[in-house]
Amino acid sequence: MEILDLLKYILVGAVIGGLVLLFSSCGDDYAEKGIEGQWQLTKIVRADGSEEVTDSVYYSFKKGVFRYLVLKSDIESDASIGYYNEAGDVLTVSVLPGVCIVNPCDFEDGQIEKENGHVDWIFRVKKQNSSKLELEFNDELLLFRKY
Repeated sequence: MEILDLLKYILVGAVIGGLVLLFSSCGDDYAEKGIEGQWQLTKIVRADGSEEVTDSVYYSFKKGVFRYLVLKSDIESDASIGYYNEAGDVLTVSVLPGVCIVNPCDFEDGQIEKENGHVDWIFRVKKQNSSKLELEFNDELLLFRKY
């Protein structure tokens, strides 16, 4: 009986040790908060009520870094990078100068070009949860799904 008791203690210790290692290795660096994550643009709803369905535009937000990707074909894409800032329901994305800027819904009208060459897009966050994101830009509603 003593050997079985000893094996039980070893097994319980190994399980507890494994759980401690598992949970300690999952730090906050990997936890997505708020708008963080990758989002796929699924639909653009224009001010006149018309809609455009898409599946080739992606926004990525992680720790202040913004990435914009447009898939043009199986082997061709355009991308922009920059940084973002959230203040309440206002999301400001600053695209860095010298990178390709491709806009899915004629963003030129709402861009603010700064002296340092950055281009700012200012969105209003209409709705956001763990699986859906709605951003308003120039009277257009951009609908995303978590990717």
